[in-house]
Amino acid sequence: MECVNYQDLYQAAMRCKQGKSGSGQAQAYHSQLIDRLFTTLAALQSYQWRPGPMRCFIANNGVKPREIHAPYYADRVVHHWLVPRLAVLIEPKFIHHSCANQVGKGTHFAVNALQKMMRQYDRPSQSYYLQLDIYNFFYTIDRATLYQLLQRHLQQAVVRGRLEPDLGKAYLWLVHRLLFSPIQVMVRTQGYTIPPHKQWLNTPPEKGLPIGNLTSQFFANVYLNELDQFVKHQLNCRHYIRYVDDMVLLSESRDQLVGYQQKIAQFLHQHLQLRLKPGEKLQRVSHGVDFLGYITRPHYRLVRRRVVHNLKNKLTAMERNIIQYKGRGKQINGKAVEPLRALLASYWGHLSHARSTHLLQKILRQFPWLEWLFEFGGEGLRCRYRAPRLISMQEQWNYYSQRYPGFVLLMQKGHCWISNHPAVESYLLKRKIDSRQAWLWGKKPHWVVPLGGLSALLRSLRDRNISHLWISEQGYSHNRLKQRNVSLLYLSNTTHYP
Repeated sequence: MECVNYQDLYQAAMRCKQGKSGSGQAQAYHSQLIDRLFTTLAALQSYQWRPGPMRCFIANNGVKPREIHAPYYADRVVHHWLVPRLAVLIEPKFIHHSCANQVGKGTHFAVNALQKMMRQYDRPSQSYYLQLDIYNFFYTIDRATLYQLLQRHLQQAVVRGRLEPDLGKAYLWLVHRLLFSPIQVMVRTQGYTIPPHKQWLNTPPEKGLPIGNLTSQFFANVYLNELDQFVKHQLNCRHYIRYVDDMVLLSESRDQLVGYQQKIAQFLHQHLQLRLKPGEKLQRVSHGVDFLGYITRPHYRLVRRRVVHNLKNKLTAMERNIIQYKGRGKQINGKAVEPLRALLASYWGHLSHARSTHLLQKILRQFPWLEWLFEFGGEGLRCRYRAPRLISMQEQWNYYSQRYPGFVLLMQKGHCWISNHPAVESYLLKRKIDSRQAWLWGKKPHWVVPLGGLSALLRSLRDRNISHLWISEQGYSHNRLKQRNVSLLYLSNTTHYP
């Protein structure tokens, strides 16, 4: 494969690293990046490359667990080299409403497109939708059929002058290696009960694509593109949208959708060796379509109940790790909040695309402590416990003073801590603790105290049921400005939520 060069493999490795730089495999690979890339390059150029073993683990999204097969990291680099080159040749043939695993498309694109289609019906109560799903899609794909489809696309690209013949043969050889090389499972994680038909070990040798591969996502689109073309050009269905194996068809005629379903089932069986999952939905458009986490109606959408239920379950589980009941109040561990921020940012992005104002209010009533850590508004999810970057110590102090009014603020300054609250002053004078006053900023002096006496002060404030905030140094922001975040937040039982 003379078409492979070091520069292209290096760029593929950089794309592969995005979002994975913290993983052990990525760090081990990039610590010897040059040697690893030259090893892969030599294997590809000599046609000796074979995919390595995959690591199998169980992903549980709160509904049903499933196997995920993570390829060997060096193989991912090859995937990131191959897929963009195939996508340039094949993706322009996809229909506009094939929404999965493509740049500029995704779940929100699909839901918006579906809602736009629904609005084109003047009488939603007299129009219908048909929602179909393919049974065990990834594990029932016929690899020989997929290989023939990819071969046809590459041959067409060669005939049309978009691809050199030698390059087409090289791509086809690599596709063959990916599809027909024996797949080795290196680790299998137990702990969940998975149906036998959802387990890779029970998949016939000539069937299935491993879930979790970049190539599998692209190949799945190529495979079902045949169905898309059939629905649009043979059935002449005007309103049709597909996300992976979940598809929705709209029509004013219920009988027409019934006919579509029969023809689609026949086409899948005869041409793609697939079958539809039992339990299709054929209802009026006005009822709303349960699609990609939303209940979509012509002029608004709601968040699916299962999504809300999963969020509440996760918040309840995290609450046990973040909040401790001490004395007469609650103590929040600020250092354990970062996973919660990531979780809420993900769900907030989902909720913000639907009518969720009342839903958010219900969640905050059930978990009122969230408002001490985050601000929920039109500008998105903002952290209270983390000051903006690139601001001075004085600006950080003012930031926390505004967001936590009435709290005793304790802020780290090197090997000392500072505060200007009267409760702290009385404690220091009563205990005769070694400290000094300094006019740092503002109208009142700050007490500067060594870190050694901090634990006793925090315990005293907690015993007196006084709300307080401990802000510690947690690294540097740009230009050697120290970044200070909330490490501990104590809420007395008399503190009112904002």
